[in-house]
Amino acid sequence: MRPSVSQTKAQLKNITSRILSSETSFIELKDTLDEFKRFLTQVTELNLEASVFSENVHLKEGKAIATKWAAMCVEDLIRTQRFISAVKKAIEDALRENPEKPVNLLYAGTGPFATLVLPLTTVFSASELQLHLIEVNELSIRNARELFRKLELNDYVKEWHHADASTIELPETNVDIVLVECLQHALLREPQVAITLNLVNQLPTEVILIPKQIRLHLAVVNSKLQYEFHTSLEPSSHEFYTIAGEVFSIEKSNARNPEELLQSRKLQLDEDTLNFGDHLSVFTEMKLYDDVFLNFNESGLTLPLTIGQVPGNVKQLEVSAKYLMGEDPRLDFTL
Repeated sequence: MRPSVSQTKAQLKNITSRILSSETSFIELKDTLDEFKRFLTQVTELNLEASVFSENVHLKEGKAIATKWAAMCVEDLIRTQRFISAVKKAIEDALRENPEKPVNLLYAGTGPFATLVLPLTTVFSASELQLHLIEVNELSIRNARELFRKLELNDYVKEWHHADASTIELPETNVDIVLVECLQHALLREPQVAITLNLVNQLPTEVILIPKQIRLHLAVVNSKLQYEFHTSLEPSSHEFYTIAGEVFSIEKSNARNPEELLQSRKLQLDEDTLNFGDHLSVFTEMKLYDDVFLNFNESGLTLPLTIGQVPGNVKQLEVSAKYLMGEDPRLDFTL
């Protein structure tokens, strides 16, 4: 016998409380998010092994990942827990600011489960939270719609948009929070930047953007120390990298000035920095909201991206970095 809707919602509420609890250990969080993924696939009866769910959607500004890969993002434990926590805090702050009306939250790139907001329907009522949901992948949005229908959560949804969030013209701009999570490490391949630019410039100046800030840094990495860090039971107390400087950042303020945002940046690496290691990498860090961060190496979104070897026999190196938009968005370097 299938569980009732009330029983299913009770399970989701229990999962949510464990995700948000500061007392949940890393192992408990893994078990909880494994249960969450099983819950989502069982409710929707989604067969992620079907080949049709492995097809990415290619856009003018990057790619939207396939339904299967979007569903698997829940397995990135720290990413999932921190984003949900950040969104919860932002909603609470918006409600304190204006308790007389529901918080309108725009979520770009919901995937098949709207993973980063669905749990919060067990925390806030529909009179406190209204969702504007955007997804370009037809299979993903179809599944997300079915999930909300089966859980009887349609009263939370103000509007669905089967659309490209990097080009959509919003019919409704009365939005308090905009959540964009369409990215890989080093802002590679996916349209996070393009979506942020498009949406922020249509929304009120006071809108809350999540992530609040994404910063990319160039680092010199020592391969030996990096290997030891990842494989030793007692890794060196020394970091395996040294940060040379910031090469790109995006937040609400500079997203309103795309020309300045996309300008080239230059760094000068001195001899001591170059001698630290043997290759150059891009490190990503994010301030999601308030005191919630995703730091270097904590998540698949913040793993280092190797871009090349440190040139030999040089005492100084100038590096130029520029973020490129288009079908293959990425940070481009000239050494």
